[in-house]
Amino acid sequence: MGSAVGMRLNQSGVDVYTSDENRSSRTIQRAEQVGIKNAGSIKSLVSTSDILLSIVPPGFAFAVASRILTFIGKSDTSPVFIECNAISPATMRKISLLFAGHSNNVIDAGIIGGPPTSNTSPRFYCSGPSLDSLSVLSDSGLDIRILGPNIGDASAFKMLYAASTKGTTALWSQLMITAKILDLEVPLLEEFQQNRSEISNKLLNEIPRMPRRSARWISEMEEIANTFKELGMTPKMMEGAAEIFELVSETKLSNQTSDEADPTLEFTMGILAEHVKKKSD
Repeated sequence: MGSAVGMRLNQSGVDVYTSDENRSSRTIQRAEQVGIKNAGSIKSLVSTSDILLSIVPPGFAFAVASRILTFIGKSDTSPVFIECNAISPATMRKISLLFAGHSNNVIDAGIIGGPPTSNTSPRFYCSGPSLDSLSVLSDSGLDIRILGPNIGDASAFKMLYAASTKGTTALWSQLMITAKILDLEVPLLEEFQQNRSEISNKLLNEIPRMPRRSARWISEMEEIANTFKELGMTPKMMEGAAEIFELVSETKLSNQTSDEADPTLEFTMGILAEHVKKKSD
């Protein structure tokens, strides 16, 4: 997502920089391919930038924010920090408190939709007390949606949406793995086609695309679980979703990259069912 967002901004004439600090060679290569410049260290990135977009797996969001803050406190500049990761409102508020006294502008943002292309953009739902800097991003091709002045609202919105999409993918993955183990996959798919074809086709098509994302979706499900728990509701459904993605991440399917064609549903279910049986032996 990060490299695609950078590409979209770069195409609109924005100078886009990243840091290669603690990044994989594949991530660095992707950034270079879309014209994102390498600032080197995070310290250099902070001093170079007017706006910082944090787009990382949610499990790393707090650590990345803390690392950036280290250099904002030592820099003559005070860039706007936009937290774009799939985190709970409580985690977002903790990050906002980190920046108190160091930066006068922290924005809560949740990205919904696939990576941007040359003529499309996912929706960036944003909230916070000072959102004027977002006009630069809006003018540069990103679809900015304002939710209001409260830090945490955009993160909460993202949690709700992700629960309905990735959470549902986890549920359907579990039921299809179970059907495969019980040798009921074929009649179940036939029943879906007869009575629920429109919804089942869409949901089943998501399953083979999920394994390469499964590792980074674990912490996202945990953040959603925490969001529900903070409001007095059960976190168990999303904790279960995290467990499903963890199970998938243990298989060779998770090694697939976005440059490769997605496997078939049958192949995916075969690998996952076999993995479950081995774990239970």
